[in-house]
Amino acid sequence: MKEAFKSLMGVVHTAGNIHGRKKLQKMVYLLQKAGLNFNKTFRYHYYGPYSTELQLEIDALVDMDLLKESRNGYAYGYSIVGENDAHAEGYEFSARISSLIGFLNGVPAQVLELASTFAYLGERGYGDFDAVQKKALALKPDLASKASSAKEVYDRILSEKLKPA
Repeated sequence: MKEAFKSLMGVVHTAGNIHGRKKLQKMVYLLQKAGLNFNKTFRYHYYGPYSTELQLEIDALVDMDLLKESRNGYAYGYSIVGENDAHAEGYEFSARISSLIGFLNGVPAQVLELASTFAYLGERGYGDFDAVQKKALALKPDLASKASSAKEVYDRILSEKLKPA
């Protein structure tokens, strides 16, 4: 199995269940910013950083019956197909990364959207955090009420990035 597939399976296995395509995209983006080696290219899209390559890998894992994609109305959910736990367990993370995956999975998707937008803009040289936040909230005024929670997630990602995996 491709290493990228194993990493993705490991994230879903560690999380247990991930509710939403947007949430999975943002989790992988933020984990990559924290130092997990996904090697994905993200571009800015409607809901913040998005990787077409990542979505194609998710779709491939679903097509191979390694990931279960469930749909409830407009929302998607991802989990490991029962008999494929062994594949996912073959890719285990450090306690620090496992903790970070659990933390991110417990954060609402809109907060992850804003936190990942902060990280994306910061990476592109929008200046200090005040300038990044101002730009992010200009792009996403509907998420202004989530700014302090998103800042906490953003700060945690930055602090995790400084630690060795």
